[in-house]
Amino acid sequence: MMVAIDLALHLNDSSDTLQAVVNCYGLLAPIIFNQIPSEPVIEVLLKCFTVLLEIPDVLKQKHTASTTECLQHMVASITYYLAKSLDSTHLASSVLESGKQLLQEITEYSQQSFKKTLSEEQDGKKTALTNEEPSEQQKALEAIIMKNMRAEALGNNDVTSSIKIGPHGCDLSGQEDPVVLYMVIENSPLHHAFKEVMKLKQKSRFLEFVVHLLQKALLEDELDLVLEWKQNILNWLSRRDDALFELKKHSGLPVEETKDFTASVIEFNAKKQKGDKSGRKLLQKKLLNAMKCQISEREVKAVDILLNQLAAFIKRHQRRQKLRQMRIEDSLWRCHVNLSLARAHLGMLRRKLRPPPQLCFSRLPQSFFSLAHSGMLVMWKNTPQHIRPPELTLPKAQPHQGQQTKQNKRNHRAKQINQGEPNGSDEELNSAESVVGDVDSTFQQTHNPEADGASADQTASQLLDILDKASTHMRRAIVLSHRWGYWTTLQWACRILWDQCCTLTLMLEQSQEPNANARQLTIQQLYTEITPLLVLASDLLMDMMEKLKLWNVYDDEDGELEASLYFSAPVDDRTVIDLRWLRTLVLHTLELLYYQAKWETLAHLALLFNTYTRERYSHMVTPVLVHAQRRLLDRISCFGGPPAPQPHFTYTEIISGEKVTCKNYASRQVLFPTGKGPIIIAPSDAPEIKELADVQRAMCLVRVPLDVEETLHCFRETLMRQHHKLLTFQHSKKLLLLLLADTQQTYVEVPFSKETSSILQGKVELSLAACTPPDINPPDLSKEDFSSLGSIYSTTLPHTQLQTVFTSYNNSIKYLKANKCNSFLVQAHHDLGNLHFYNGNLKSAHSCWTKALDCALQSYGVLESWDGDTWGSSSSQETLRHAGIWGCLQGAVLSAKIAQHILTLNIHQRTKCCLLSAKLFKCLLTASLPRPMMDLSYSTYSLETELIPGIDLFSEPDRGNLGTTVASLSFLSHWLYTSGHFLRVLPVLALYLYIARTVCRDPHLTVSCRIIKVKVLTELGCFTQAIKELGSLTFGEGIPVPNGGLHRAEKPSWEKKIFNEGKPLMDPSNLQVLEDTVNKRPSTDIIALYGSRLTKQLLMAKVHLILAICSTIHDLPNSPPSELAESEKQSSFKQSCLPDASISDESKGLQITAKKHTLGEIKAMLLKETHVLLIPELFTPDPLSTDPEELELALEIRLLLSNINMQQGRMAASADLSVSTLRLIQRSPVFQSDYRPLPPPRPPSSALRRARAKAHQTNSKELKTVLDLHSEDVPATVEARERMHVLFWLRCRLAVVRSLVGHIPGTAICSGADSSSEALQLLKEGLAEAEAWGDPDTKALLLLQGVQLNTHCGRPREDNASMLQEIVSLLSGRSALSLRSQMTLAEAVLLLSELRGAGSQTLHLLTQKLLLQQLNATGESVNLKNGGVVELLAGMKNIYHPQLPLLSKTTMRIGLSLASQALSGSSEGDDDLWKPLISAQEVLQSALSICQASASRDRQLEADILFCIGVVGRHLISIQKSNPQKVLEALFGCLTTTDHTNRQSLQLTRRCYLEMALIYLQECEQTPSPGGTSKETAKEACLLLCWVCCRMALKMSEVIGKCVSLHGFTGETEGSIPLTSMKALPAFALNDLFLPCGGLEHVETVTSPKSFIDTEREVNSGKYTQLTWVHVSRYCTHLSNLLQVSSQPGVMQDIDGLLSASGDPKLALRLSQLHTFFRHHHPSYREQLNIPHPPTALILEPQRIQHDQPLSDLWPSASTEVQELSILWYRPSSQQNTVLLLFSVNDTPISAITPIADAIAAIQAGQRTISLERLRAVHTLLSSTCVEVEGRVSPSTNSVSSTSQKEENQNTRASPSSTPQQDMLLEMATRVCTEIRNLLKPDFSSAPLTEMPIGQSTKYLENLERCFNPATGGTLQNTALISWILSLLN
Repeated sequence: MMVAIDLALHLNDSSDTLQAVVNCYGLLAPIIFNQIPSEPVIEVLLKCFTVLLEIPDVLKQKHTASTTECLQHMVASITYYLAKSLDSTHLASSVLESGKQLLQEITEYSQQSFKKTLSEEQDGKKTALTNEEPSEQQKALEAIIMKNMRAEALGNNDVTSSIKIGPHGCDLSGQEDPVVLYMVIENSPLHHAFKEVMKLKQKSRFLEFVVHLLQKALLEDELDLVLEWKQNILNWLSRRDDALFELKKHSGLPVEETKDFTASVIEFNAKKQKGDKSGRKLLQKKLLNAMKCQISEREVKAVDILLNQLAAFIKRHQRRQKLRQMRIEDSLWRCHVNLSLARAHLGMLRRKLRPPPQLCFSRLPQSFFSLAHSGMLVMWKNTPQHIRPPELTLPKAQPHQGQQTKQNKRNHRAKQINQGEPNGSDEELNSAESVVGDVDSTFQQTHNPEADGASADQTASQLLDILDKASTHMRRAIVLSHRWGYWTTLQWACRILWDQCCTLTLMLEQSQEPNANARQLTIQQLYTEITPLLVLASDLLMDMMEKLKLWNVYDDEDGELEASLYFSAPVDDRTVIDLRWLRTLVLHTLELLYYQAKWETLAHLALLFNTYTRERYSHMVTPVLVHAQRRLLDRISCFGGPPAPQPHFTYTEIISGEKVTCKNYASRQVLFPTGKGPIIIAPSDAPEIKELADVQRAMCLVRVPLDVEETLHCFRETLMRQHHKLLTFQHSKKLLLLLLADTQQTYVEVPFSKETSSILQGKVELSLAACTPPDINPPDLSKEDFSSLGSIYSTTLPHTQLQTVFTSYNNSIKYLKANKCNSFLVQAHHDLGNLHFYNGNLKSAHSCWTKALDCALQSYGVLESWDGDTWGSSSSQETLRHAGIWGCLQGAVLSAKIAQHILTLNIHQRTKCCLLSAKLFKCLLTASLPRPMMDLSYSTYSLETELIPGIDLFSEPDRGNLGTTVASLSFLSHWLYTSGHFLRVLPVLALYLYIARTVCRDPHLTVSCRIIKVKVLTELGCFTQAIKELGSLTFGEGIPVPNGGLHRAEKPSWEKKIFNEGKPLMDPSNLQVLEDTVNKRPSTDIIALYGSRLTKQLLMAKVHLILAICSTIHDLPNSPPSELAESEKQSSFKQSCLPDASISDESKGLQITAKKHTLGEIKAMLLKETHVLLIPELFTPDPLSTDPEELELALEIRLLLSNINMQQGRMAASADLSVSTLRLIQRSPVFQSDYRPLPPPRPPSSALRRARAKAHQTNSKELKTVLDLHSEDVPATVEARERMHVLFWLRCRLAVVRSLVGHIPGTAICSGADSSSEALQLLKEGLAEAEAWGDPDTKALLLLQGVQLNTHCGRPREDNASMLQEIVSLLSGRSALSLRSQMTLAEAVLLLSELRGAGSQTLHLLTQKLLLQQLNATGESVNLKNGGVVELLAGMKNIYHPQLPLLSKTTMRIGLSLASQALSGSSEGDDDLWKPLISAQEVLQSALSICQASASRDRQLEADILFCIGVVGRHLISIQKSNPQKVLEALFGCLTTTDHTNRQSLQLTRRCYLEMALIYLQECEQTPSPGGTSKETAKEACLLLCWVCCRMALKMSEVIGKCVSLHGFTGETEGSIPLTSMKALPAFALNDLFLPCGGLEHVETVTSPKSFIDTEREVNSGKYTQLTWVHVSRYCTHLSNLLQVSSQPGVMQDIDGLLSASGDPKLALRLSQLHTFFRHHHPSYREQLNIPHPPTALILEPQRIQHDQPLSDLWPSASTEVQELSILWYRPSSQQNTVLLLFSVNDTPISAITPIADAIAAIQAGQRTISLERLRAVHTLLSSTCVEVEGRVSPSTNSVSSTSQKEENQNTRASPSSTPQQDMLLEMATRVCTEIRNLLKPDFSSAPLTEMPIGQSTKYLENLERCFNPATGGTLQNTALISWILSLLN
């Protein structure tokens, strides 16, 4: 077609081009309709769309109306598909606009041509009106579109606004286009839509609109409305038909109503009568005149008389013809009306039935042992045990009272419908009741209610009446669809009948009670009403198959065809009909007929089915067929009828010349001879005797052949064609089912087994003595005549016959292997494994299931070769092609069962097996339609259509069992989520949700699956989809209801907004969505629909989502200041009101404003709100409760509360909650039985001393009583217990370790156990358990916690190397790592690379590659260039990925490594130095872009990256390869990003100023070009800025000294902290100071929410009154020391002092909050620790510097009253042995009003490179000299200070006058000055000191000690000293 398009365009043939485009569109229409995204389809459609834009004239040509509409629809569909599928927003919008314009042009042209045609046919007046106004239909269409758009804009809140949609605001007139009417029905409320539809009664398409309305009501589960409308619709149809038929002239109908009735019929012949009415009359006159001219007068009179007589007959015939034509048009819609009414009645029946109890494993459905599934009739205990001979007495012909009442009701109902008029529309609707008339119906069981007036009997009577109405409408639908040949509708109606029958049967089976009177409806009553419908459905479906010639499918003799694991078109394609379902329907109907003794109907259906299916199922049908024939022969003999063959069969043979046999019965019509038959009964005048005679005559004749020998002969011929291998497997299958049936004897009740002998004539009853023990081989049926019931029934096998079944299966497997029957072999191994598992032999079960898995996948050793990703080299497509559809399904189920039941104590192997099952399930998703291949795509993809169109996966239970599949998917979903494989679980969840919602239609399964999906999306960071899914669950959207629709969701009270993952959390729209998510709770209707447990799970999923969002906030929680005063009142109010308040109460919820709150405050508010949500749900299960679901809820709630407290900083409460989960598991009687050895098999840990046996020693008797409840029989409880597996235990242990590690040990002022020792002990035990249970992922997480524990304990980082190396060895080399483990591996490799130092670039690149793989797997477009540069191709779609901070830090390390290598090798070749530095700068820039793009924007890391960019940029400036201003802006960005809250951040700020000073100094030292006045000016400005930066660096050194000294407070501030300040103290500080984590052996199970009170309440209680400022100061000092120790060694030796080098980034965050606390609540700290603001104007805008303006305009702090020399020491790299000396001096004092030109003239600056060792030696000499002179500690630890000249002179005058002291001081000063001279001028080291610049004062020595301190530097103000030092420097 593409070639045709190109050729047509080349030939300039627009018509052929359009035809080729239409053909392409036709080929792609299914993909467009299903909205399947596909790149090739998009390319083809883009080309077609472009071609259509090129040939608009062809589209505008005159076409028929239908063609024009089709072309418009094609253009609209292509436009919509392309706009939705294109990734580029710009391209999609352009396509949408072009499509709109093209559609508008086509529409306008067609309207113009239509108006032109009208103007030619009509007069000018009408034409003018037409030109002025558009048509009414167009107005209505535009109005409804505008209303819909308005409704969508308002969130569909006001649907009633679409009521007034007429052109002038009036209601519908009935003349609108049907499309408009459909839109009205779809968008209007049901009541209004019904009113509008009833206005269209005169329209011919009235029933079509009625059907659409009824279907909408059913989808919305409004069954009462459907039944309310029923009478109105049917009554109107009946009166309309009667008025047209004119059966009753005086019907009492008004004339206007009669006109309404006839109006719809006139429409059928309007066109025909309009065109040729006059012509027909003229032709009739001509023919009549011609005939009169040719015939005689007598003949003319005869013709006139005949015409007069025939007039009434012809009119009546014409009316009947019209009515018949109308009914033909309405027949399809009549079928759908009756079908909808039947569905409504059946839905009401399900509502009124009491809800059945929970399903249990020990009770199987009776359909599992039915004839259709097992191929045999099972003998149950309550089945009659012998054959009763038929009684010769006739039953009473008078019906029972209940039956008569039922018939009277039916007649009365018919009269109500017809209103006393015979033969209405119900003539056809009721005609179905006579189709299934059978003689046996005389003796069918009917309901005989008691007349006692009890409520139970009334309820049963109501249910029977509803069931009778439903069966009536269902019968009408089936008959009408078959009568008019609507085969699809017939199948649909029969399928609905079958589904409803199965559902009702299962409900009644589950609700069976020992007291039969307590039942609302019995199975016997249900079967009595349903069996005739099933007979009708079976008969008509087989007739449909015969008419369509579809039975030739069974001509194939392949016995393995129906059990094949591959798709087989004849039997698996159900696009025409589902043959497997038809077989099940017929066989089940035969079984019901057998139980009800309907022998003639049974024989009829059995003969037809045997003939049509080519006797494929003869082994199942023949036993009951032969028995039915014998019972019919007994009946004939009993009533004295003619023997077989009866007269009508003999007569048929004479007429047709062929005998009617069992083989040709289906193709022969039995003829009955005319006249009196051979049966003569004496006449009698009594009516009762005549009725009995009629009954006896009916009993004497049958319509089926009764030649039993011929039936047996045909059966034996069929046996000759069957294969022994198949018979062997079928026999083994029967034995297995009989073994299982023996366990169901107490549950099964055979229907129709307790009837009276007068009713049950010839009822089958069995003698157990006739049964023979089973054999391992199939019995020989070649001589079987089925004369005894032991050959018809199969007796159940007791458990003692288990070995017989084993032997039979082993024998079958040998035969199947020898004959290579792979499909049956898979089933045999699977069944044998199930049987071994049932017997408790897990090893044999494992072996059998493994063999079945290998057979299903056509491979060997699949589990052994599976590495978690692939086995061999097979892809998903190859696996599907090789194994088949059901092979993949069998393999997925088998691997899930092996993982669930066999690999229980090896977590790693179990996870690998689950991954295999997940891959095979994903193969099913890609079996047909081009569904997404990436796992992440299934986060937004939902299966709305069939999984595989035309195929029912579960039509054959042996190869695809629905229940097993659902159980496997449920287990896989939970396990993969728990083990961290969040991406791999998404396709499994998509398939699970499809089966739960579409196949099972189970609301609880659907909600449970969607809750898991919310959790998975939360863990992936896909908050947009998670919040959307959570919102839909909260409002009840997408929940299936039994009627085939979805639950009517509650409309939100606000406009729906979407959480944008690409924007930060502080975005107003994101905050609004988050606020709505937190505040909105399910309504009472939703809670009733979900149940209490699902509602709690939904709440926990919401809390989990909020906590995940909180974890993306890098800041610690910080309570808003406005809430500190009100927090106590609010908490007490909520605690008192929450237990009694309604869940839907939203009077006061979370309120967040981006302008008022910071991220830390938002985090605190969210955590507090989640705490409030969960506290009312906290409960302790009953110590004797064995409900695992209740225990699981209690544990999950505690783990969530533990997480909340840990994020709030309350580690003690978090640890207590985590320990309480372990206590609950240990003490719960759920795990005290022998079912599951959990908790761990080893003795309890030392930290959890309480043993389980001791805890339950006193209640052993009660426990034994509780455990006898068999709670493991309920699937939900068993699944809940399985979820609390060893992995759950390790998860709880990990939570305890995290809480203990989060506590800072050694800081508590109260006595208590050491948290570090407890954490270390639990850590060791957890590592041992993870090793024993084969869980490397949890072991790696525990080891990572050990690394953090070492950090908090202050141990050197080198101690972590062994643990980090073990993590790397555990996780590396595995092909199926979860995202959680990949993150753990990346963190471990990053920490290990920092420890190793030089040469760790390889590890950095490995970490970077690992993180990029994770980001690409999560949908991001990230590329890695050479050298480690990360490129964000299209920006970040999701900025909340946890990989982004790690990736940014890793990229920064790579950039620093490149810079270090470049600088270390610069001596070899300076010319190429700039290239590696440029590469390093690019890598650092990419790290900065990643850090700034991340939602958890780490300010510390960002400041480090900016500083590193500045350092590298300074080196590039030195070689003139970088712009100095950009480098300065980067360093200034570091200044503004750093929070200046701890010693490390202050040191980084000082280093920034020094770097800027060096840059300015480099600019000054560069030689200006000749005549460069501007460059000279810039040089002078740089000199000023260098002086300013040096002064700022010295001030930061002062602040650092004060920060150190302020941590030790003096006596005047040693008092207690005030109460107001105590409330503002961070929670983590209170927790670490007052709540030592430890002593876990004393932690009991949390029993009430009172154990966890808010911090404010604890403060008010006076518990923390002993806390003083000294305690907090020491705590702050301890944190600062920990941060200093954790940041010491590593690869960052090149650049010291980076904030992100800390082992725990939360230490800096804690110090930041403590700094904020001190600033607000400690006056001394606030006054002394005053950090100067950076000179923003000078740095960012140096061009603003003007020589004539005063200095204060640029920087007010740049003033000094005396001459000052600033000396600073800077070591850019810790690997260098030299240090830079930076000095600046002002020759004259500089004031604020000094002009800049004068200031610049008075400034000098420079740098020198000094030996670090000699500097340290000089500083050591100065320090020791000061100590020796003053006798005190060196002042270098104090703040940096300077002494003025005046003070120095005073000190000089006050110096001691003693000669020895002066001599000693002079000698020391001389030695010091000599060393300083030798340091600054090494060339003069041998020359003696000629000048002594230091006076006789100790202050000079102190100032020199500060100036020559490498850590701080200092200032000098003594003129002589300054001059001497400058002389040395210059």
